[in-house]
Amino acid sequence: MVENHEIELSSANKNKENNNSVKQPHYESHKKQLPISYLETLANLFKANVGTGCFGMADAIKNAGIILGPIATIFIAIICVECMRMLLNAADYITEKNQLITRPDYSHVVELSFLISKHERWRKYSKFMRMLCNVSLCLTQFGFCCVYFLFVSKSTKTILDYYGFIFELEIVMLFVFIPILLSALVRQLKYLAIFSAVANVCMITGVSMTLYYCFIDLPPITEHNFVRFDTLPLYFGTALFAFEGITLVLPLHNVMKKPENFSKFPFGVLHVGMSLVSFIYVLLGFMGYWKFGEQTEGSITLNLPTNEILAQVIIVMASFGVLFSYALQFFVGIHIILPPIFRNSKTAAKFPIYTEQIFRTLMVFVTFIIAMLVPDLSLLLSLIGSVCCVILAFVFPSIVELMTRYDEGKIGTFYWIKNIIILTIALCGFILGGGLALINIYEEFIA
Repeated sequence: MVENHEIELSSANKNKENNNSVKQPHYESHKKQLPISYLETLANLFKANVGTGCFGMADAIKNAGIILGPIATIFIAIICVECMRMLLNAADYITEKNQLITRPDYSHVVELSFLISKHERWRKYSKFMRMLCNVSLCLTQFGFCCVYFLFVSKSTKTILDYYGFIFELEIVMLFVFIPILLSALVRQLKYLAIFSAVANVCMITGVSMTLYYCFIDLPPITEHNFVRFDTLPLYFGTALFAFEGITLVLPLHNVMKKPENFSKFPFGVLHVGMSLVSFIYVLLGFMGYWKFGEQTEGSITLNLPTNEILAQVIIVMASFGVLFSYALQFFVGIHIILPPIFRNSKTAAKFPIYTEQIFRTLMVFVTFIIAMLVPDLSLLLSLIGSVCCVILAFVFPSIVELMTRYDEGKIGTFYWIKNIIILTIALCGFILGGGLALINIYEEFIA
C-alpha cells in the first residue's frame, strides 16, 4: 500500500519577509517502518560504518603514512560526526519551525533549507538541490553495494582457490549473487536489524582475529613511511568511504522509538557508535600497515595466510559480515528511487510489492555488473569515497547549516570559518582524490 506523507508548512512562515507563499514539497514512504530500540539503532549505525571500509583502513594508512594516517583519521572522524550533528540540528530546526507532520529525510532537509530562505534567489534552487542530493545518495549507496559485492567475491575466491576450486572472479560473483539478492529483498528496516546483529558479530570477530595477526612478528616501524603526500588523496577517499554513515543518520533517527536518545551527548547512539567505530579504524589501520607494509592490499583480509585455518575463518567471517551489510546500504537507495516510481506509474501503484521486488532484483544486478567492470577494491573504494561520499558527508551538511543558521539569525564568524574549512577540505578531496583514482582506473583497466 502506497502511503503519501505531506510536509505541512505553518502559516507562520508566510510573513512579510517571505511574501511568496512557500510551496509544500511532497514525498512518500512506500511502506510504514516499525519503530526500533536504542540497541537496534546502535547496531544499524555500527554496521553502516563497519564494513569493507574497516578492512581497507590499513591500505588508507599506507597511502598517508604510519604517523600522518592515524592523526588524519581522527581528524576526519571528528569532522564526520560534527557534520552528522549539523544535519540532525538542521532537521530539528526545520521540523519545529514549520510544524511538519512528517520529519523530513536527508534530501528534504536540503530542499527545505533553501525553501525557507528569505531570499527568492535561494528558494528557486530548492528542488534542484533536493534532486542533486538524491542522486548523490543513490550513487553513494549503490556504490557501497558494488564494493561489498567485490569484497565478498574476492574473499570467497581466495578460499576456493586454496582448496583447489579454481574459478574466474566473474563466476564466483555469480555464486555470491544469490545470497546477496535474497538479503536485498527484505523490505522492513526492523527486520534488517537481524541482519545487522549477525553482521556485527561476524565483523567484530573478524576484526578481533585480524588484529591478532597484526600483532605477530611485527617488523621495525622505521621500515615504513611516516608521512606520504604523493598518494594522500587516495587515503582521503578510502577513509571517507569508511566513515560515510551519514546517509543512515536521519532514517535511523526517524524510526527510533525515542529519537531524543540518538544524538544526546555523551551516551547517545551517535557518539557511542562513532567513538567505537573510530577506535576500530585507527587501531586496525595502524597495526595492519605496520604488519604488512607496502604489500598491504585493498582489504587487509587478502594479506592473511590462506594456508592457516584461523586466517580462513577470518576471511569467512568478514565475508559474512559484509554480505549481511549489503541489504542495509541497499535500503537507502531503494527508499529514494521507489516513491517516484509509485507516484508516476499506475501499474506500479497497483502492484507495489511485485514492483518493488522486481526493481530490487534489477538494482542488485546493476551493482553486480559495475563490480565486475572495476575489479580493483582499493581504487573503487577511493573513487566512491572521493567523489560521492565527500558530497554527502561534508558538502551538504555545511550548506544546510549555513542556510538554517542564516534563517535563524544565528550565523556568526565561528560558523562561517568552520564550514569554509569543511568545504575546502571537501573540494580538495573531490578534485585530487577523485582525479587520482580515475587516472589509476584508466591506466589499469582501459589504457
